[in-house]
Amino acid sequence: MGIFNGLDTSYVESNRHDLMGAELSGVNLCGANLEGAKLQRANLNGASLCRAFLKHANLTNANLVGADLSNANLNYADFHGANLKGAAFDGASLSGADLSEALNISFRQLNLAIIDKETKLPKELR
Repeated sequence: MGIFNGLDTSYVESNRHDLMGAELSGVNLCGANLEGAKLQRANLNGASLCRAFLKHANLTNANLVGADLSNANLNYADFHGANLKGAAFDGASLSGADLSEALNISFRQLNLAIIDKETKLPKELR
C-alpha cells in the first residue's frame, strides 16, 4: 500500500477499503468513514482518527502507538495484536470491540471510553 505520512484526509469516505499494510503515520483521518476497513498491519503511529467511523474495522497487528481515537466509533473492531501504547480512546465507543489480544493497553486509556458487556478486554483488564 502507498505512503500517506502526514496527509490530511479528514472526512474521507473509505467504506470497506483495503488499507492493509498502509503507511499512515501522522495522517489526519478525523471524521473519516472507514467502516469495515481492512487495516491489518497498517502503521497509524500518531494518526488522528478522532470521530472516525471504524465500525467492524480490522486493525489486526496495526501500529496505533500514540493515535488519537477519541470519540471514534470502534464498535466491533478487531484489535488482535494491535499496539495501542499511548493511544487515546476518550469518548470512543468500543461496544463489541475485540481488544482481548491487543498490546500495551491500560485501564487509564479506557477510563473515558464507552465499553459494554460485549467488549472483549485483555485478561489483565477484566
